Amino acid sequence: MHNRAVTAPAISVLRYLLLAATAAMFILHLATAPLLRRGIRAVTLLRFEIAYYVLLLAALAVPAFRRVLVPAIILTALHLAAWIYSEIHREQGVPRPGVLRAVQVFDTGEAVVLAFIAFLLL
Repeated sequence: MHNRAVTAPAISVLRYLLLAATAAMFILHLATAPLLRRGIRAVTLLRFEIAYYVLLLAALAVPAFRRVLVPAIILTALHLAAWIYSEIHREQGVPRPGVLRAVQVFDTGEAVVLAFIAFLLL
């Protein structure tokens, strides 16, 4: 019978991978408004974010990462809803100023939560 426990080196590798991905997400969230102004579609950014949250949720299978459960589930649900909405209501070009401001405010808040997730991963 095989031991299915995750080894300490594997946990360390996953921790560094999650920290690197969280840092990339943090930087992305600080640059969202300029990216959207340059014509990058919000749905493109959401697809990248969903990939991050899938990775984060997969890491929850390892007991060492369960302390990020609540922020991971809440942010995943919000992003999944936004992604589905944006896929249904595709906007071409630069978003309206009100939408851009709302995205900027949300992403600033999310950057704070991402910093907290990084802290929990340390």
